[in-house]
Amino acid sequence: VLQRLHEILTGQDSSPEFAGLAPERRKAILEILIDTKPNLPGYWRGEAPRAALPAATDVAR
Repeated sequence: VLQRLHEILTGQDSSPEFAGLAPERRKAILEILIDTKPNLPGYWRGEAPRAALPAATDVAR
């Protein structure tokens, strides 16, 4: 549910059902949720998932 909501609010979902939700309103809702729900997954705040982070051995030499 959280991932789906995130997709809608960030504009990744362009379904006709949500076409009436203006980008400014989507952004406002997203910001309110980020500010008031501290337990949201990191991707809501733009944090990279752990699997996407380079391993210590992947660091440039």
